[in-house]
Amino acid sequence: MDFSLGRLRLTIRVTVLSFFLLATGLTACVAIGLQYYFSRDLAHTATSALFNAAADGLVEDIEQRETSNRRLLRLIARNPVLQEAAGRPEQLQLFAEVLEADPLLYAMYLGAPDGSLFQLASLASPEMRQRQDARPGERWLLVTVEADANGRHRTLQFLDRELRPLRSRSEPTGYDVRQRDWYREALASQSAHLSDPYLFAQAGVPGRTLATRIADTAVVVAMDMTLQAYNRWLASQSIAPQAELYLYRPDGMLIASDEPPSIPEVQIPVPDFALSDDEQSWVGARGTLLVSNEMDWPPYDYSLQGQPQGYSVDVVKLIAEMTGLSLHFTNGLTWPELVTQFRSGDLDLLHAGMDSTETRQWALVSAPYAELPHALATLPGEAVLSGLDQLGDRSLAIPRGWSILDMVREQYPGLHIVEADSTLGALRKVLAGDAFAALDNAPVMRYIQRHHFLGELQWHQPVNLGRAEMPHQLHFLVQPDDESLLELINRAIAAIGPAQVQALEAKWLHDSLPGESRQAGVVPHPSLLTLPDDPARAGTLQSIRYRGGDWQAFAVPAGGLRFGVLVPDDTITAPLMHRVLMSVAITAGLLLLLLPLSWLFATPIVGPIRQLAEENDKVRQRRYGEVRHLPSRIREIDDLSVSMITMTEAVKEYEASQHRFLDAVIQLIAEAIDDKSPYTAGHCERVPELAIMLAERASASMQPPFDQFQLRSEDEWREFRIAAWLHDCGKITTPEHIVDKGSKLEAIYNRLHEVRMRFEVLWRDAEINYLRGVAREPEQAQLLEEERDRQQAELLQEFHFVAECNIGGETLSDAARDRLRRIASRTWIRHFSKRVGLSPLETQRLPETPEDLPATESLLADRPEHKIAHPRDGQLPAGYGIRMTVPEWQQDLGELHNLFVSRGTLTDEDRFRIQAHMISTVKMLESLPFPEELARVPRYATTHHETLRGDGYPRALSAEALSIPERLLAIADVFEALTAADRPYKPSLTLSEAVAILYNMVEEGHLDRDGFELFLREGVYLDYARRFLTPGQVDTVPVERYLQT
Repeated sequence: MDFSLGRLRLTIRVTVLSFFLLATGLTACVAIGLQYYFSRDLAHTATSALFNAAADGLVEDIEQRETSNRRLLRLIARNPVLQEAAGRPEQLQLFAEVLEADPLLYAMYLGAPDGSLFQLASLASPEMRQRQDARPGERWLLVTVEADANGRHRTLQFLDRELRPLRSRSEPTGYDVRQRDWYREALASQSAHLSDPYLFAQAGVPGRTLATRIADTAVVVAMDMTLQAYNRWLASQSIAPQAELYLYRPDGMLIASDEPPSIPEVQIPVPDFALSDDEQSWVGARGTLLVSNEMDWPPYDYSLQGQPQGYSVDVVKLIAEMTGLSLHFTNGLTWPELVTQFRSGDLDLLHAGMDSTETRQWALVSAPYAELPHALATLPGEAVLSGLDQLGDRSLAIPRGWSILDMVREQYPGLHIVEADSTLGALRKVLAGDAFAALDNAPVMRYIQRHHFLGELQWHQPVNLGRAEMPHQLHFLVQPDDESLLELINRAIAAIGPAQVQALEAKWLHDSLPGESRQAGVVPHPSLLTLPDDPARAGTLQSIRYRGGDWQAFAVPAGGLRFGVLVPDDTITAPLMHRVLMSVAITAGLLLLLLPLSWLFATPIVGPIRQLAEENDKVRQRRYGEVRHLPSRIREIDDLSVSMITMTEAVKEYEASQHRFLDAVIQLIAEAIDDKSPYTAGHCERVPELAIMLAERASASMQPPFDQFQLRSEDEWREFRIAAWLHDCGKITTPEHIVDKGSKLEAIYNRLHEVRMRFEVLWRDAEINYLRGVAREPEQAQLLEEERDRQQAELLQEFHFVAECNIGGETLSDAARDRLRRIASRTWIRHFSKRVGLSPLETQRLPETPEDLPATESLLADRPEHKIAHPRDGQLPAGYGIRMTVPEWQQDLGELHNLFVSRGTLTDEDRFRIQAHMISTVKMLESLPFPEELARVPRYATTHHETLRGDGYPRALSAEALSIPERLLAIADVFEALTAADRPYKPSLTLSEAVAILYNMVEEGHLDRDGFELFLREGVYLDYARRFLTPGQVDTVPVERYLQT
């Protein structure tokens, strides 16, 4: 037996087994879940402890290193050797010993108040050796910058381990220690100053500088530690697989990480660009260009861990690749400081500059290479701003040193200008409430907001900056006397096409994915900014979404910096999941071992349930007498068996009552048809008798095709019998006057009487005309009498002809139709209105033209009011597959139209209305909810007018679609109609005449040949004739003539 749950069906045994497994499985799941929960919590706690230990080690290392380096630097600063100009060898030896002792130090140097530099750099790291193209045996690089009458020059000496010179080279330089941040800050500080990361000018590698002044002099001693050292230290910490480690400032700017910055890898195609011979010579002699690099103006010009990055930097590099120019970037300075160096001649090229009148006073300006529309940024909820004039006297943050600053001050003196160190600083002032709005280029501000996880801002764009056109394009600024360089750069900019611009925008101006903030030099997730400042969450793992997955974030303060870790969640839980999976596997194995035992547990229930299911099948098959009680020791099953016996008796009684009810309904329908027309009722009574006779012979026959046919059960016989009784139930809707129409002019009554009255009128008109003529001309009495007699004789003949045509016996010939038309052409005079005393429907059918009396009318006529339209536009009901041709009118009472009927008495309209009883039969029976055992009643009852050749009605079914019961019922229906003696519109036929017509219908493909031959061979025709035909109808039928086999 099956247990059903929705669409899912399970056996009782499987159900018991499932509940057993479910209970056991739930218990195991709870246990494993608790194990997973506590183990996961323990794993997170242990990981947090590991990360905290790493953070403590890092903080301790940073603090110890900073403290150690500060102490070392103070001791070195007190060494008198550093104050002696002639003590270079001793200074060199001192620097070498310090650098040798600490591999994380890259260089030590002295900066003098005259701008000179004395520096010793270590070539121990592979990066430095590759950068400086060091040869084997070269251990140190001595860099000196001095000024003489020819300007500043830099000398690079490569030394061996014993500080002996191996080779050297000199080159001009604009480097001046007095312009370096580390030098100025050291002079201004009372203690050693530790710089932010920047690009070391001499080495070209990123790092930080610790510098202090020597006693009361303007000489500064400094030491450099490359960021690669921090990066290598973080990369060496095997805290967790796939973990990302970051050392950063409180504002999120990266100091170091265990992975390199993630800059999108976009290949920028190099356009075709040819140099002339003169240009090639000029480039070859030009030397290295000193190029600016701003620290924090992403995505156009910024420094990422000391390395130049940005849209503008890539344009500079692209131009260098196109032209062959050699570049050296200088950073670590703000934009104003870079401008100062450029104006003093220490830089050859400023990029990401703006064109203005003031700028053209000290620089040559190139063609534009990028568009930067301006925008305002405010807190959300502010009114839309389209110009600076709408700010009034409110505060506006602008990056310090921007060329647009003076223009804004000049045009809007009422504005309160707040200068910020950078665009990032300007946006932070807006978020902090220190400025109402920030002004900068839209791409820059949006980039910074996105990558620095700033709060929500409202953007106002485009913005009108005033009367004078503000610069909104990026240009290169070249020294005033370097027109050759400007010309070459302009030619290169002109060669940069859409392919290059598209690649640059894809790399720098696209919407970044999560985790790409490192390309802006900040931490990749905002949680690393908030966690260290939250005592409750600092030093603990916090779940986050990162890189499209579940990660854990960890962050703690690390001295004046921050230490953060991002690690995939599954990395932490992988060992735990291995143990959980082992537990699941063991549990599953135990459950499999218990399956046979649980299978046996279900046997005491499954056995009796299966027996009850067998008894239930007997009820379903209505074998009520075979249902028996099944005793069981399980009380519920025994009670179920007793209730099944009780239910069986109730179902049996209910079914019997339903049978009685349905039979009563059928009798009621037959009585209704009988009350309407005794002729139709006789048909409905006789057809079932003949159909049952045929079905009995077919079920007993062993001749093909009936050897494969049999009505086996009482239900099948009852189904066929009910279908035969109801096969014409739709005739209850057919008008009686059409069913019983015995003459052509018959409607509700025989309208021949109206025609006779018109002939009577014409007869009297002939008599009156005769009398009037005699009165006028007595001498013509004889002639007038003969004319009257002729007319009256002709009227008698014509009426007799019309009356014969009205009977509808023989086929109406064309000559007869012509004579009817001539008779119809006679006219008579009507003096009385035909519009009075009519029903509303009759009035609606009359023409709207006014009536003139007396009126001359035809003796026989087809008038407009004779045509009656279909209700509901004559549409066939949908959904039943009915295919019948609907005539134009529901009824056409035209007198000629009816008299012209060729055979019989029915017009096409009458015939359709009679055939339409099948539509009513279909609709009536299809709407009834027959039980399953009577499901074919509607089909059997509505196909007896179908033909084997497919032109029957109502569905025009083919022979393949008609079953044996349907074919037998069609034969019974036709034969009964042919032999019926109670039809008013035709005489009854003899037995042989009816069989002959049946044979012709078989030959023409109307009826089934096998059923017809069964009808004759088994003598069904004779048995029926003896019961239902008059003795005068029963004659001899030559059966052999009609049988093929």
